[in-house]
Amino acid sequence: MSVGRLLPLLLIPILLSALAAACSSSDEGDAGTSGESVAAASTDGGTGAEGEPVVYKLKQELDMNVELTSTVFTRIRRIPIEYTCTKNTRYDNDGTFRYGQEWSPPLAWDNVPEGTVSIAVIMDDPDAKLEFVDLTEPWVHWVIWGIPGDATELAEQVATTTEVLSIGPNAHQGTNDNGNVGYNGPCPPPNITTIFQRRDGHRDATTDPNQPHGYMFRVYVLDAEIDLPAGSTKYELLEAMDGHILGAGEARAEFVNKHIIK
Repeated sequence: MSVGRLLPLLLIPILLSALAAACSSSDEGDAGTSGESVAAASTDGGTGAEGEPVVYKLKQELDMNVELTSTVFTRIRRIPIEYTCTKNTRYDNDGTFRYGQEWSPPLAWDNVPEGTVSIAVIMDDPDAKLEFVDLTEPWVHWVIWGIPGDATELAEQVATTTEVLSIGPNAHQGTNDNGNVGYNGPCPPPNITTIFQRRDGHRDATTDPNQPHGYMFRVYVLDAEIDLPAGSTKYELLEAMDGHILGAGEARAEFVNKHIIK
């Protein structure tokens, strides 16, 4: 979660009221057939009466029959710093600093059901709710859909553009909770917040004992193309996909922010 950019946003009433909102009550349509294009059921663009985003919960039960993996975090779950936000730095044993570069990680999926027409991926941060009492939903980092149904992977460093023609003619990305299109890398609070030199020569440290921050990647395989405007939200995508999900898979990744401010 890009917490460095989160605190100002938490002061915005739009976000606070949106994340506390109840599930939308739009009617469910019939599940589409293979190749059909499906638009979001709501007519208000996924917003409430006063323009706030609506939190939508899937109504259909998910069959978690798809295996989702990544070559950069599957084995030990830790996300390398290159795939985190640019505010993150790490001091290596060789005396050099490494910096977050906001690359989206490579993902791959297997065991996709027959009849899959398109694929969507959502990444969010469920741990954010544990740190901020006013946050009631996971913080959204990435929303992408329209990936071709015969695709088996996403290469790293997906461009942060609304349309991603290199992936497929219908591939679009949505808006994350930082208000940007495309991928936003993890940016949790530092586990070590400050180290400073006192006047008496001693060094003090203020530490944060939190466990590694967890991030969920989910892949959804669908029986239809999803007809949504580029820049749509996670909840608009969930509503449009509801009833069309043939299967899903998830993978958890973690990041420990060891950023030190001297």
